[in-house]
Amino acid sequence: MNWIFWTGLILCAIAAIAAGLAAYGTARWAEATDALLSRLEAGRRTAAITRYDASELEGLPAPVRRYFRTALKDGQPIIAAVTVEHVGTFRMNLAGEQWQPFTSKQRVVTNRPGFVWNARIAMMSGIPVHVHDAYVSGEGVLVPSILGLFSLAVRVAPHDLAEGEFARFFAEAVWYPTALLPSQGVDWRAVDDRSATATLADGNVSVTMLVSFDQSGLIESTRVEARAAMVGNRVVPTPWEARCADYQQRNGMLVPLDAETSWLQPDGRQPYWRGTIKSIAYEFADIDPPAGTASSAVVARHSVPGATRPTALTAVKLVHTVVWAFFAACILAIPVASWRGEHGTAAWLAVVVLAEVVVLLLNRWRCPLTSVAERYTDERRANFDIYLPEWLARHNKSIFGALYLAGIAFALANWLLAGVDHSYVLGR
Repeated sequence: MNWIFWTGLILCAIAAIAAGLAAYGTARWAEATDALLSRLEAGRRTAAITRYDASELEGLPAPVRRYFRTALKDGQPIIAAVTVEHVGTFRMNLAGEQWQPFTSKQRVVTNRPGFVWNARIAMMSGIPVHVHDAYVSGEGVLVPSILGLFSLAVRVAPHDLAEGEFARFFAEAVWYPTALLPSQGVDWRAVDDRSATATLADGNVSVTMLVSFDQSGLIESTRVEARAAMVGNRVVPTPWEARCADYQQRNGMLVPLDAETSWLQPDGRQPYWRGTIKSIAYEFADIDPPAGTASSAVVARHSVPGATRPTALTAVKLVHTVVWAFFAACILAIPVASWRGEHGTAAWLAVVVLAEVVVLLLNRWRCPLTSVAERYTDERRANFDIYLPEWLARHNKSIFGALYLAGIAFALANWLLAGVDHSYVLGR
């Protein structure tokens, strides 16, 4: 039966460590997301123009005028910020057809232009990859991270990365169409009766894209001639295209809910991102934002509506309690295993608990699940994140830390004495 005990112990240890790492990674990734959102909101500027005036369309190329007259109504409030939620699939490797599902939440500010895309891609192994794709204060950000803990290197020159991310902001302006108006800094030039070029600059970062319109006058695609793409280990300027479809009315504007992005390589068009908007919420320049806009945006990133907050908190507390019970049992079992002469078992139990100690040290001596629970409640009692008596939760680390050290000391002493003639030790 000893192998059953060992197998169960190992599986429980792996599960507990995995849960701890996942919780720590989630909390750490949320902190990084908040930092990006804070930078984005801190760069917001007051809009000089708060409503669209159709008179500014005079002199624009014919297809551009037709687009604005179709998508906007005269007097439409200028969009100041947008929060978008997507679902879709992401192609992991252009050499194959491995499309993986993703969910994401994106925050966009139109002046100063920028966005933060926070995505979670589900890998086939079940291990999530978190991605930050952003343009903030003139800088590009691209950080994929396994479990939110192990970042993957992206070797793109800062200016090339900034231009690439700014191109994404500009191409996605079909979701916040007032950002495409001449009054918002866009320079439109005629190409033919179904297309035009649009140029936008932010400091020393500038992007020109070719915009194509469908028969109804709406934008069907945007194209950038040179965006930084990773080809093997090299960064190669490559034509890039975004296509959009399924236009729907949102806040008096026509915006597309479906989109697909592709690299236009010599061997053909290579799609790699397909997404659908599940929700989109606008903030307008003619409406005063709530006090403390920057901090409010960060809180909104973490808030969970209505009934899901207590449900989520209960789940976190249950997981935290189960993990605590497992490690508490391991600590109490160390001297018991040693007393029974199972010194190997005692040693493995000590190692399992040591793994938890390492996780706590990496997280500034806090359980990662505590950071997750904080997202769902304002309560901060000692046991707000776990089903334990408050006195035990408050002194948990002191009590079980002392028991852990005492158990190790007892097991070590017992092991050292195991090979000694006990009758001699007892003076008999």
